Amino acid sequence: MKSIHSIITGIFMLFLFVCISGICSAREIKGVNFPESVSIQGTSCELMGVGIRKKFIINVYLGALYMSQPIKSASSAISSDQVKRIT
Repeated sequence: MKSIHSIITGIFMLFLFVCISGICSAREIKGVNFPESVSIQGTSCELMGVGIRKKFIINVYLGALYMSQPIKSASSAISSDQVKRIT
């Protein structure tokens, strides 16, 4: 049985992949720097993408996804047991 944290993380990751406009794999977006890699629980994770959530014409927030292994689909990223972080 999945914990509520896993379910919320999965929903947010799906939202990040599907609903965010302007996805790119850049280090800096709108003046906010995202490192190319981070260490999570002793595992090196690479930046998979950065996105902006817009509401009408206002930039609401920025999000970044870090994973230990590259994955190409949102469903695979959500169901994967690998180390990951949404910032």
